[in-house]
Amino acid sequence: MRKIGVFLSSIEDVSPLFLDEAETLGNLLAKSKYSIVYGGSNSGCMGRLAQGVIAAKGELIGVVPEMDFVTGLVQEGMKEKIMVRDLSDRKSQMISRSDAFLVFPGGLGTLDEISDVLAQRQIGAHQKPIIFYNYLDYWSPFLDCLETFYQQRMISTPVHDLIRVFDHGLGVIECLNQCFRNC
Repeated sequence: MRKIGVFLSSIEDVSPLFLDEAETLGNLLAKSKYSIVYGGSNSGCMGRLAQGVIAAKGELIGVVPEMDFVTGLVQEGMKEKIMVRDLSDRKSQMISRSDAFLVFPGGLGTLDEISDVLAQRQIGAHQKPIIFYNYLDYWSPFLDCLETFYQQRMISTPVHDLIRVFDHGLGVIECLNQCFRNC
């Protein structure tokens, strides 16, 4: 079973639109037979993604930092819980355990994670698919920024060679299916 590393917010106080869509996405990924590697939280979009996966009897792999802020926020019902020292270790474990990456709306942690994945892809450290779920155009300013980086020659790889972008869950699933058919 292919493992999809999903980067997304664990903040609880976000628009219900994002929370509901995260749950729908988790359900869709699980029904499509993908395992989910994520931050292991039961709150915010992470928690709702997990609920969607669990409802569809999917497989969750949580990578959980041993830090005070996660106390009481670890999702129950995961197939595997990997405890790590800190957020840097979590990011490294998620990257190494994933066959592809999916970026759902998130904050600074999500931005940190995907920046690392993109930098590694650009230097050839991996060739794993990277998909942005641009739900409600959330990532459009960041994607424009990446294009500016490329136009100004601050990054060497064209953005369309690094990532794929979809504004709906079915497009994400179709892209993942296609990527793995071609592997």
